[in-house]
Amino acid sequence: MRYLLVATALWHSLAMYYFLLRPRQTLEDFTHERPVSPIAKDLMRFLGALNAVYVALAGWAACHLLPIAWVSLILGLANGSQFVIDLAAHKSAHWKMILLRITLLDGFFMLVYIIHFARCIVFSEISQRN
Repeated sequence: MRYLLVATALWHSLAMYYFLLRPRQTLEDFTHERPVSPIAKDLMRFLGALNAVYVALAGWAACHLLPIAWVSLILGLANGSQFVIDLAAHKSAHWKMILLRITLLDGFFMLVYIIHFARCIVFSEISQRN
């Protein structure tokens, strides 16, 4: 589980870097919008700052400072919300197919964390009954 948490921290670190420090370049790489609007760049920075929280959460959990079941739920929901938004974005003509890589990774992290959370809950209930 620690490796998954470290991978999650790295994944969100990349998002934080590209969204905070390279919003225009990221939008040019992933969208057809030219020129990139200032509002879009501001929103990317907002998303970058939001990803900093996921980096911290995954990092703290990797060091065993947080209850792992709840961390799994939070990270599963975080990546799940991104996955749903990614799917909706694919329906528009604004985004390039390179977004598919991000969609797949968001979906992967969502599934793994939600499954892990469910296992924690099931095994917790089983051990409490015995």
